[in-house]
Amino acid sequence: MRKMLGKRRVAVLHHAGQALGARHTVTAPPEEMTHEDVLRVKLQLLRQEHGDLDAAVQAMETQSMPDMLAIKRLKKKKLELKDRIARIEDELTPDIIA
Repeated sequence: MRKMLGKRRVAVLHHAGQALGARHTVTAPPEEMTHEDVLRVKLQLLRQEHGDLDAAVQAMETQSMPDMLAIKRLKKKKLELKDRIARIEDELTPDIIA
């Protein structure tokens, strides 16, 4: 249980009516992520995946007998990721009313 005392937060711990011993550590609960934070993390992951696919396509194209069907599928996946990235960037960018 946490109590607010003025501007200081004091953690009050109870475990079956007894204070916890020194061997137990207390960690603060993780802060909730905002919708914008979640979008930024998702954007970073999508960009990483897009880059990985780009590297895979380039590696496959340098082979002596590249699998053109597999390359085409990877390029299609890259385009889908690019679209998802653009949608998230649009959502994160504030609208400017002229």
